[in-house]
Amino acid sequence: MPESALAVAGPALLAAIRGVRRARDKLEGGAPADEDIHDFRVSLRRLRTLLAASRPLLRRKPVGRVVRVLATAARATGPLRDEEVLAETLAELSLRPASRARLDVWLASRGEAAGARRAEGLVEVVDGQLLQALDALTALVARGRRRVRDLEAFADGALLRARHDVAVLAPLATADAVEPLHRLRLAMKRLRYLAEWLAEVFAADGRSRPDRAAALRELTRLAASYQRELGVVHDLDVAQATLAASTFDGRVRGAVMRALAARRRAVVRPALAKLRAELGVLVMAPVDG
Repeated sequence: MPESALAVAGPALLAAIRGVRRARDKLEGGAPADEDIHDFRVSLRRLRTLLAASRPLLRRKPVGRVVRVLATAARATGPLRDEEVLAETLAELSLRPASRARLDVWLASRGEAAGARRAEGLVEVVDGQLLQALDALTALVARGRRRVRDLEAFADGALLRARHDVAVLAPLATADAVEPLHRLRLAMKRLRYLAEWLAEVFAADGRSRPDRAAALRELTRLAASYQRELGVVHDLDVAQATLAASTFDGRVRGAVMRALAARRRAVVRPALAKLRAELGVLVMAPVDG
């Protein structure tokens, strides 16, 4: 009888739960570093992706409750990270000194409101509900389902769904399509975390051929490269939307918006050209060893 997929995949899932717990603990105290917030959000995204793929292995209703708590924590910390990314994105623009000075003053003026959002978000994350959800999830993984599921069939199904999402979204993601590009970035992120996890699972499974884990690691690398490139585009889009909705100095705002648009064109067109050339590898290359 084949070994249960959960028996093999469970340890990696438990490791992802511990990763969220460690990252969450660093947020206690009220004044975490920006990189601690970033690490927490990354650990949340990874765990949510793995849970979505692992639902066939777990009891549906209890894991659904945990997923909702994780989503709440992600929303609570979103504004904390957004302000940092905005400042980083605007800092990379080439502007005249006078425009740069005015932009820096505007960013500084946002500090008080950003600080309030930061405090509010941290309170929601460290109030104990997340820890309770992680404890419940750990127990769910330990129990799992009694039905035996073949590991390779489970992995093939999860990968097929993730790659299908990328294949469907990629043709819609043209250079000027903000929302489709954003959705493609999220799909790349899910594919990356899933492939990364399954590479660990198959590397630890003595029955699997080593080249299967190697193929999954290569898929992880490729998806991560597109996630990063599309992430830069997304950050530029968010910066443009934030400035457009602000009361920042109109003339300087125009200069900043033009610089953002130029930076976006320089990034998005090569990224999409590369994606069109490598899409077949990304969504169809065999990973079955």
